[in-house]
Amino acid sequence: MQRVVEGPLTAVSPYTITRPGALGRELSTIRSTGVAYDREESTIGVSCVAAPVLGIDGYAVAAVSVSGTTAGLDVRRLGPAVRTVALALSRTVAGHAVDVTGHHHRRHAGG
Repeated sequence: MQRVVEGPLTAVSPYTITRPGALGRELSTIRSTGVAYDREESTIGVSCVAAPVLGIDGYAVAAVSVSGTTAGLDVRRLGPAVRTVALALSRTVAGHAVDVTGHHHRRHAGG
């Protein structure tokens, strides 16, 4: 990740974050809030809000994302809702252990 953050960043839209310092600050904000916003950084006219679904180990195993037209989507207003859904899914995922064969086992309160 560090190599990507410090390396040359290619713009895909006029709003793409291309300065390593700015990207580092954005990633820090995402880590602290648990929500990521894409404000036409990938595609002009499209915005997105996303939040991670965390496994029992605290690492992301999936994500919840809502995308739409920038004109029709208020990502700041949707951010808390997306985060709430991701947290609920994280609790559900953490309530089930998955072994290396992919079999699900219900976790008990004691661990």
